[in-house]
Amino acid sequence: MSFSLIDLVKRLLKNSWWILILGIVMGASLYTYAKHSVLMAYTAERYVIVAKSNTGVKDPNSRVQADQMLINTYKKIASDPSVVNQAKKLSTVSVTKKEIVSAITVSQPDQTLMMRFSASAATAKKSVAIANAYAKAFSIEGSKLYPDMAKPLLLSSAKKADVLSGTVYSPKKLAVFGFAFGITLGAFIILLTGIFQNYKRMMTKTTK
Repeated sequence: MSFSLIDLVKRLLKNSWWILILGIVMGASLYTYAKHSVLMAYTAERYVIVAKSNTGVKDPNSRVQADQMLINTYKKIASDPSVVNQAKKLSTVSVTKKEIVSAITVSQPDQTLMMRFSASAATAKKSVAIANAYAKAFSIEGSKLYPDMAKPLLLSSAKKADVLSGTVYSPKKLAVFGFAFGITLGAFIILLTGIFQNYKRMMTKTTK
């Protein structure tokens, strides 16, 4: 007895109600979870200027452009383990190196000589602590790793009042994902059981 594609489609249609229910249950479960769980992320930022003095320079504009191009190098330096270790020591809250690496993002605002240290964490206090500690750590360790780098100038410290907050996951998006996952899982189970049952019938007939 063969088990064609048409047979599989018929089996899916026959059990479509079960697949639909599984999709609804999965979607509703994830929606409820998102609604009643703390899925907030708090982001704090601190800026650092890294630029050499233009005093006595014949072409200040070229110096600025050169400094801008070096920011990408400084961003790489900022991810060095020595900076992470120093940030852990400087942090005012208890935090692991893994948490720091996961939380921090280093970027360059367009057309500037600044580096932006953004830290996202589960609490505003922790995000502020990581952002401030990491910026300070970079100002300490950066010149050790790259001696020709200009001395980083730390701007105002990150404060809780300036922290941005937002949901990590949207309940509606999680519901849609759960529904789609449930439908896919249900269809897979139906097809798998159908193939297995057909195989058993074939083996039974063969042994007779």
